[in-house]
Amino acid sequence: MIKITDSSYTDFISNNRCAVIGLDAVWNTAADQFMHSLVEAEKAIGGSIAFAIVDVDRCPNIVAQLGILNVPTIVYFRGGVEILKTVGRPRDLKENIAALLNEPTGKP
Repeated sequence: MIKITDSSYTDFISNNRCAVIGLDAVWNTAADQFMHSLVEAEKAIGGSIAFAIVDVDRCPNIVAQLGILNVPTIVYFRGGVEILKTVGRPRDLKENIAALLNEPTGKP
């Protein structure tokens, strides 16, 4: 899992066919559980999807561009386009990732 910043965000999205970005903050009491969920998903998927994490307090441009109002938030991208955004505990993470890989167009 890589950490992306305001300066690396565009390259990350552009250079990966499918991407999942987790946005969180160190002050969030559920941050460890959130990260654990993303790391486990990344291990299960392998290299099919690029995973990244963003610290919302250090990346105001990403937060503004994606319209992030709450943490944790997961944003799913296909072909550089946001296709899904979920807020809160990642209940449907595996299903959303499977849809990201299997849906050629549209939202999962």
